[in-house]
Amino acid sequence: MKALLFALTLFAANVFAQEIKIADMAVDSNAHRVGASFAINKEAGRAWVVVSVADPIDPLNVEAPAYARSERVKVEGLRFDAAASEVILERDGQAIVCATLKKSGAWIFKETYLKETGRCRFDSKIKTVKVDDGFDFVKQVRATVTLVVE
Repeated sequence: MKALLFALTLFAANVFAQEIKIADMAVDSNAHRVGASFAINKEAGRAWVVVSVADPIDPLNVEAPAYARSERVKVEGLRFDAAASEVILERDGQAIVCATLKKSGAWIFKETYLKETGRCRFDSKIKTVKVDDGFDFVKQVRATVTLVVE
């Protein structure tokens, strides 16, 4: 009985989850990781998503950057509430808190960072797809990022 109740709870959670496509971009064939995070402008009350695509780190070149490309992506309904220090996504009349601004450290070591609440998570994938370029079907490596809202 408990197993059935647990399964129904998981099913209900997935039924009400919304998926918002954040990015779908062509990447280099040797890209091995794609990730996303929230970023804010406190003064303007704005929030957005930063999508980063990583290339393999060259062991012979220690100064090579870990991320080849980062892009800022505006998400409709995403904002920063400075009074509450929260990143909020407004969808279908609901306000979902995706992240909160936290402070840590002391004195000159103080820092602020965004801590995700778990109600909004990023699903990132790199896959090879066939694309019609108008002449032939060619294989293209694409990175996709989806925001899953619980």
